[in-house]
Amino acid sequence: MTMASVETPPPVVCTLANGPLTQQKLEWTDLAAHAATRTAIEGGAESSYPLDLADQIESLADREVACCGSWLQIAHERDDHVIRLRLTTTNPEGVDLIRTMSGL
Repeated sequence: MTMASVETPPPVVCTLANGPLTQQKLEWTDLAAHAATRTAIEGGAESSYPLDLADQIESLADREVACCGSWLQIAHERDDHVIRLRLTTTNPEGVDLIRTMSGL
């Protein structure tokens, strides 16, 4: 008989030093204030923002993946009116952090 293996999710860790970490947290807080919508989803959060913030959001998302991409997945897409941002994780310990980052 074989036992199914249970995959351990990656730990919730950030590789930024304190100064850049503090700055990035402030950027997420500032961004959350501009959300047109915020929704809790399975494993994280999804938000939409005015399209004029798209470049700022994409830059922040890229920097976040660079430091936290081991446990955090970020997807974003533009349409004619908004940019949608989806933050998710397979680690249940990261869900509350994601929702806080999203302003939920």
